Amino acid sequence: MLSSIYLTGDAINEQNVLGQMPLPDWRSLAMSKLHRYGLKVVNPLELAWSASNDPFEPSEAGEGVDLRVRRALDMIDQCDALLANLNKSSYGTAMEMFYAHRLGKMVTVIGQSPFNPWVLSHSQARFGDVDTAINYLIDEQPHSAPLNWIL
Repeated sequence: MLSSIYLTGDAINEQNVLGQMPLPDWRSLAMSKLHRYGLKVVNPLELAWSASNDPFEPSEAGEGVDLRVRRALDMIDQCDALLANLNKSSYGTAMEMFYAHRLGKMVTVIGQSPFNPWVLSHSQARFGDVDTAINYLIDEQPHSAPLNWIL
């Protein structure tokens, strides 16, 4: 049963057919539709990161650990699934997919086929558009069985 979904992938604002106004970002569409179905959506881009904050924290091994990466991994740990938009390549998105898959999370991908073998190996479902991917995640929700009243 899915209860929370982590969104990853670059924000891509597409133009409408007339080329006049940008359509809503895929994240906004995903959040509004998934919320309507009772799913918690974790959008790491909603969390502010102050430029005054030092993103690196020294580790015991002496190498720096980027706190933004640590925060993203912590959020993925708390989610049941990951929705990745691969319409634009991103190292961070690929790493988050790999991490979520290794934890046994459901990884659903939006992108253009043919998909890279790494994507095929580290995702359970792949779709060419946002709406179909979102509908798939919604359909993964258990449907309540009718109540049986027995005395």
